[in-house]
Amino acid sequence: QARKELEHLSGDPDFKRLLESRAGFLRDVDAKIEVAEEKGKEEGKKEGKKQNQLEIAKKMKEENMDIEQISKFTNLTIDEIKQL
Repeated sequence: QARKELEHLSGDPDFKRLLESRAGFLRDVDAKIEVAEEKGKEEGKKEGKKQNQLEIAKKMKEENMDIEQISKFTNLTIDEIKQL
């Protein structure tokens, strides 16, 4: 009976449009998830790089290096370095 119902529905143009719409929706969701994952990876990389820069600047500051030189080498702002 299920097979008969499937055969009946597969010939129904409204049902076909519904299936196509659902498939399109699922493709859109997959694409959005993929974009979000890539964005998350990029943000994670940036955050990791920033943490590394802060750690290096902190060590440089502990060694009494000039703040302007620290800024030049780490690409951190002078204010960021002063806050360490």
